[in-house]
Amino acid sequence: MAATPKSPSIPARYVLKHAAGAGSFGGVDIYTDKFLKRDVAIKTVKATAGIAGHAQLENEILRLSAVRSKHVVELYDVIWDSSGKVAGMIMEYIAGASLDEFHKDPFDLAKYLRTIFQIARGLADIHEKQLVHRDIKLENMKVSKERVVKLFDFGLTTEHGKHVTSASMGTQVYRAPEMYSPPITVNQEVDTYAFGICCWTLVKEMKSLPKVLGEIPPQNSALAPSLKTILNLDPSLCAVLDACIKVDPAMRPSMTEVASAIEAELLRGQHSALLIYQGAPIELNATKKEAKLERKGIASAVVRYDGLRFTLHDPKGDIYVNNIRATSNVELTGACVITLGDAEMGAFRDFIEFDISHPEVVL
Repeated sequence: MAATPKSPSIPARYVLKHAAGAGSFGGVDIYTDKFLKRDVAIKTVKATAGIAGHAQLENEILRLSAVRSKHVVELYDVIWDSSGKVAGMIMEYIAGASLDEFHKDPFDLAKYLRTIFQIARGLADIHEKQLVHRDIKLENMKVSKERVVKLFDFGLTTEHGKHVTSASMGTQVYRAPEMYSPPITVNQEVDTYAFGICCWTLVKEMKSLPKVLGEIPPQNSALAPSLKTILNLDPSLCAVLDACIKVDPAMRPSMTEVASAIEAELLRGQHSALLIYQGAPIELNATKKEAKLERKGIASAVVRYDGLRFTLHDPKGDIYVNNIRATSNVELTGACVITLGDAEMGAFRDFIEFDISHPEVVL
């Protein structure tokens, strides 16, 4: 029979600042690190939590240590009890309220998009390590003083596609429909569904959500309405976010795809491109969106910027992009060379350098 775990011993360099909260297995308290002069969060397990409590803590430590992300709380160190068992973890302390209070402030669409982008980016980083967070909800997210959204509470995290259970874990409204049909193989799509619900709960309180999302299983009597019923979103982005809560998990996008779609919307109109044409620079951006390229009697085309991407249209004659014959609506990405004239013209062709800026989302 396994020995009962003992109480953890907090190293002397940490001084208790205040108790933050307790759960069935243990709690999280805020300490000041006297040596590094910073506050930290220390999560410990009660001696009465038994083997199960310590196993969950060990799981959280192992999963959290595997992820490196700007949007995931950072693990600093591990605490051991007097018998040499893992009994606590020292983490980055994030002051402030969790995201479940987001909707209490006046709604700001730009702030909303920046917030869901960060959640999506954090989940994409978790999924890149072939993990499933499994308890995604607003209460498990906080915003740091640098305005960075951080995901935490990895106690239920497991490997993608490798955990089969008969129990549906997590908060009810965030549970995906497939979580109600045991045996359940836990896949990343359950996090995607929970993210889709977060897109709703950042705008509306639980009691105001569409009733079909609260059914067991959700969307049993009807499908959920589109987010466009409550938000003025770009149609293409709205379609991606709506797809996150598809009943069929195979129809849900990856979190990398979701993050990319939100990022594109946040960066709408912020790109610029520089063309060097006949020795003169031409800049395309949100103000000047179009440029015509022409070598009379040889080739012509138009380059356009739609706020999200640069594309080449109406190619006529011998026109090439990186030595590939151009077709209409081809996207111009990164640095490339547009050529007017075929290879037989040699050095008499027109070579147009094209270079795109790569703006970043400002949080």
